[in-house]
Amino acid sequence: MNLEGRDTFADERADRIKALEQKIEDLDQKYRALERKLEGQPDKLATNAKPLPTLSIGASGFAMQSADSNFVLKLKGILQVDSRTYVDDGGIKGNDTLLIRRARPIMEGTLFRDFDFRLQFDFGGSSAPTLRDAYLNYHYSDEFQLRLGKFKTPVGLEQLQSDSGTMFIERSLVSDITPSRDVGVQFHGKALDGLVNYAAGVFNGLGDGRMTSNVDTDDEKSFAGRIFVFPFQRAGVKPLQKLGVGVGGSFARTEGAASLPNGNGFATEGQQQFFTYLTSLVITLFVPSGGGHWAVQGPFAIPAARDLHASFAGTTMAVAMGESVANMLQPFFALPILAIAGIKMRRMMGFMVVTFLISLVVFGASLLLLVPLP
Repeated sequence: MNLEGRDTFADERADRIKALEQKIEDLDQKYRALERKLEGQPDKLATNAKPLPTLSIGASGFAMQSADSNFVLKLKGILQVDSRTYVDDGGIKGNDTLLIRRARPIMEGTLFRDFDFRLQFDFGGSSAPTLRDAYLNYHYSDEFQLRLGKFKTPVGLEQLQSDSGTMFIERSLVSDITPSRDVGVQFHGKALDGLVNYAAGVFNGLGDGRMTSNVDTDDEKSFAGRIFVFPFQRAGVKPLQKLGVGVGGSFARTEGAASLPNGNGFATEGQQQFFTYLTSLVITLFVPSGGGHWAVQGPFAIPAARDLHASFAGTTMAVAMGESVANMLQPFFALPILAIAGIKMRRMMGFMVVTFLISLVVFGASLLLLVPLP
């Protein structure tokens, strides 16, 4: 037997095994070194990863936002359809209609982090398309912001609510005694973590219930402001946390028809002169005479109706109805009868107060519900 050949083969195999073991050990050392080098790298990579711009689509519309949130663009809109139907309108044509009340595309967003903007158009209603909002807002901080352009004046609380957030399509008559949108500049903000909200600005000026046509109608300016406080915001009772109290007001000296209230005496949606009726109630308390009353209210009620193309008959009837109802509180017409019957005034006043309250509701409701007088 060749024992020498066997020994040589065994030695070669042992050498190869040792070489493989050495390579495995070398690879194991390299792996451990690489493992130590890569420890903590995932967190570092996640930290160094750059944020990406985002695009979202939902119930609030379309929204695009840059990676650093310094630039934002939102696209949305409002569409509201109304049906106006009058029962037993006496054959007056053109009262019953289906109406596209609001059709408003809205574009708003942020530029360079601190500048917010909003553009809103309205293609609804029976008039030509209008520019509702067009403003730029500098958001220095929550406490101090500066807005300039065309936007809602800060007086009416209901007026400041978004059209998409109101319970009904139309607002109450209270909004008819405040201006709508005007061109101006306004300081506003929230202080003490939203405990106090304030706004104050200078505007071109326009009549109540009106929206500016983007230009001033005279050389005068109006001043408007409001402050609103949530005294229970930090209280432990949740129902009281949203309870607030505030005050708003404006001062203006304007000229021309555009400075008069819209619709002559703040007409209702049925174009009834409801607030002419209310002002007549107040005037009668100071001027009980029928002729004297008309001498006070007529000179400004009729010219306003003429300038605004309102109904002369509707305006006159509103004045007469207001005077008749208010006379129930000061029944000078009954003095001769009381003198003849020997009855004192205080015995009659209880009945007159009841009559006043009933008449106030009946006459007021008739102005709100009846169709416009031709």
